[in-house]
Amino acid sequence: MTGTATDAAAGVDEVTVTFTPTLLGQPQSAKAAVTCTDATRHSCTWKVAHRAASARTR
Repeated sequence: MTGTATDAAAGVDEVTVTFTPTLLGQPQSAKAAVTCTDATRHSCTWKVAHRAASARTR
């Protein structure tokens, strides 16, 4: 999964994505890898693997 994150004031420090099941189970959170286009970190993209698939195989 990918997305964008912006923070015009302080910049983006980190992104945490929470996967919430539609029926049963507990939500799972994961820190995303963040890549920013400038040193101020005001406009960034993030990428994280969807953890629900790995949770089902355990």
